[in-house]
Amino acid sequence: MKIETQCLHEGYTPQNGQPLTLPIYQSTTYKYESTAQVAKLFDLTADGHMYSRISNPTVAAVEEKIAALEGGVGALCTTSGQAATLIAVLNILSAGDHILCSSTIYGGTINLLAVTLKRFGIETSFVDADCGQRLHSAAGGGAARWLFWPTRRPTPTVPTEWTPCSIYCCLFRRNSSSLCWPGPPSRSTARPSR
Repeated sequence: MKIETQCLHEGYTPQNGQPLTLPIYQSTTYKYESTAQVAKLFDLTADGHMYSRISNPTVAAVEEKIAALEGGVGALCTTSGQAATLIAVLNILSAGDHILCSSTIYGGTINLLAVTLKRFGIETSFVDADCGQRLHSAAGGGAARWLFWPTRRPTPTVPTEWTPCSIYCCLFRRNSSSLCWPGPPSRSTARPSR
């Protein structure tokens, strides 16, 4: 299936008599026949939506679409990049783990990784992404279990073009580390899962 077709149709399969295009669900709550049904949702033993801040059909379809476009097994939409970063880190790492991170990330993320996560026993080393030798040296020791390499942001010393994701993917695979490449999904600029 072409990427254009996937963009239109992934994440939603209409049943007989349903709209061809996914409706935007604006409801915050959903009807159930019993509290037992809702309890199963909270216990994660049944699929469904109980409250829009947790999930809703529109967001679920977007998550399925992103997963399909990126070749992933799943996706999770959050309301901010900081929330996405924290969820990713806390689901993969624990006290004693080490992050190797680009020094060209945003200040709020530097604070999250260097200050907040340090209180949980997760250490972070920041590396100049423009210096290949330093990057190889920092990653070569195998100390980093998880690598956080966001797309670049323009600064007076960092050009506006992005460093190809494939360079980092090869390095991180060689070191058997996980790679987090936050940012908008895009087949044309970064597909870390490939």
